[in-house]
Amino acid sequence: MAHKAILAGAWSAALLGGALAQTPARAMSAPSATNSWFEDAVRACWTAPASSPPGAQYFAVVSFSLAPDGSLAAPPRLLRDPPSPDWEPLAQSALRAVEDCAPYHPPEPLGVFARRMGGVTVRFPPYAASSPTSPLKP
Repeated sequence: MAHKAILAGAWSAALLGGALAQTPARAMSAPSATNSWFEDAVRACWTAPASSPPGAQYFAVVSFSLAPDGSLAAPPRLLRDPPSPDWEPLAQSALRAVEDCAPYHPPEPLGVFARRMGGVTVRFPPYAASSPTSPLKP
């Protein structure tokens, strides 16, 4: 997919040009850079529910691991269960996004880091990424 190629190119440039090469105090750690790349990639495939239930906010947190070819090594796992059935659409949309976006082709060294870390964790907020109140809006 074109969005994966664009993300891979941007992250390669960031890693080689500075994100991991900055001074230690400002550097992004390999696990942080890896999770961040995957969050960007998965959210590009995600269709969030149109609205959130009232009350306490719930972030779906999904963990997954990769096979060497970039496919999912196993089904993604929901690490935080929804607090009520009203939040189930968010949880299911998060799991679906991880599956729909595979296979993943992160730039190296992120693919190596993801496999060495034993998996990746992605958080999904209780609102669409395109929402005007979303801190994730590009």
